Amino acid sequence: FGYNLIFIATILSVFDGALARYQNTVSDRNKFLSVFVNYLLYAFLLAFVEVVSGSYNKMVYNLFIIPVFYLLAVIKKQEFAQSDWLIKPEAKIVYLKSLIFLLVYSHWYIGYGIHYLTTVLTFSNYAATFLCIYYFIYIQLRWKKMKI
Repeated sequence: FGYNLIFIATILSVFDGALARYQNTVSDRNKFLSVFVNYLLYAFLLAFVEVVSGSYNKMVYNLFIIPVFYLLAVIKKQEFAQSDWLIKPEAKIVYLKSLIFLLVYSHWYIGYGIHYLTTVLTFSNYAATFLCIYYFIYIQLRWKKMKI
């Protein structure tokens, strides 16, 4: 039952964003809330799967590094954008989580793919760490150039 609930919530989250864009009712606060809810779904998904895969350390690190990656990516891309919120959120930065969602859902509904989860989590962790370092250096160099 829990698997189906997370799957339905993920689908509704995708359609919610598309509907808001279609109706032109997107605000930065709604984007931030959408990103936060998507992250909670992702955390629940990894918590369910950790029991199956046994990659606890990789899961915990992934749950730490993904928000850091997201924050640095948003600062790099949207730092000077006008916003009605603290920062201008970017809901399209999901590429490090997408393959994990796909593997888990394919395992739940087709019975395939869970044995690749540890490899994909490792790849996601390395990619997010590398991108965090890159974004941090990029932001620091930009601030140094601006003399902030």
